[in-house]
Amino acid sequence: MAESVLPQVKEAAEAGQLTPWHYAAMFDRIARARGKPQRYATQIGCADGKADFGEVEDIDRVTEFRAEIGMKAFDPDAYDAYCVRASGSEQG
Repeated sequence: MAESVLPQVKEAAEAGQLTPWHYAAMFDRIARARGKPQRYATQIGCADGKADFGEVEDIDRVTEFRAEIGMKAFDPDAYDAYCVRASGSEQG
């Protein structure tokens, strides 16, 4: 189902009815569900205060992919900081 509405979600994001993040997150969730790498690095897990993105299509181009759809730059350190806060243990 989600795969069939992905083009409409992209159109809505391009029209400003949804944020680019909504499209990117759906794209990545579908990719991961199909056993493929994510493109925009929106799907993360946290382990030991570090972000785990799983398999990413091209980690060196994530910022480029994000810019193409109007998202802000990829900042892995921000995700690590989130994981530290989410774990409840601040690291020095």
